[in-house]
Amino acid sequence: MKSKGGKNKAGKWMEKNEINPEIIIKNQPEVIAKGVDEQLEKSIEVLMKEVE
Repeated sequence: MKSKGGKNKAGKWMEKNEINPEIIIKNQPEVIAKGVDEQLEKSIEVLMKEVE
C-alpha cells in the first residue's frame, strides 16, 4: 500500500513544503560528531513539558 502523505490542520499537503521549527537551535559540529541532534533534543524537551 502506497503512502499518500499527510495534511496539516488547514488541509494542505505537507510534502515538498519547508517547515521551520518554532525554536531554532544551531547544531554545533562537535556535538553532531558525537551523534547528538540538539534541535531534536530541544524538540523532545519542549514536547515532554507539554504532556506533563
